[in-house]
Amino acid sequence: MNEVEDYVSAGVETAKTLERSAQNGNSWLWTSNKPYPKNGTGFLTDLQDYYNIWFKSQAADGFEAIRTAAETQIRLYPNHSWAYDNLALYYSHVHDGNSQIRLLLQSLQVDPTDMITVNNVANFYRLHDDKQKALQYYNMMLQSNDPNAKARAKQMIDSLNQAQQ
Repeated sequence: MNEVEDYVSAGVETAKTLERSAQNGNSWLWTSNKPYPKNGTGFLTDLQDYYNIWFKSQAADGFEAIRTAAETQIRLYPNHSWAYDNLALYYSHVHDGNSQIRLLLQSLQVDPTDMITVNNVANFYRLHDDKQKALQYYNMMLQSNDPNAKARAKQMIDSLNQAQQ
């Protein structure tokens, strides 16, 4: 469905697949009838490819697919943070900042070590003119072990400080 850009149907089918996966205990067969990893993490990680297709489309239907799939994923797999981030993207697209930041903060509660989410929270506050909160989250990134996160945080902190001058 994604190949023909029928993103709404793709989102609905992805939600159905998530439902089925929860029912069957994530017991799937994959290439050459080999069992797919049962813990669900691989399955949920691979679903991110669909979210990326929908996001990159920048189509209203693509964002609707994100909403449909992410809401289902959050309900069924509340301890997997990426769905919160994906749903936050939907709310960014529809200009609902309150829902966007609520979901980003929920994602951080699920996984406080996810530097992509920390960066997204910092960027949200920066773009909404809350420099203090933005700096708080960029400083969290500086404390991580991720050299890319540290470099990005330093760049953004320098930018915020220069804008103040």
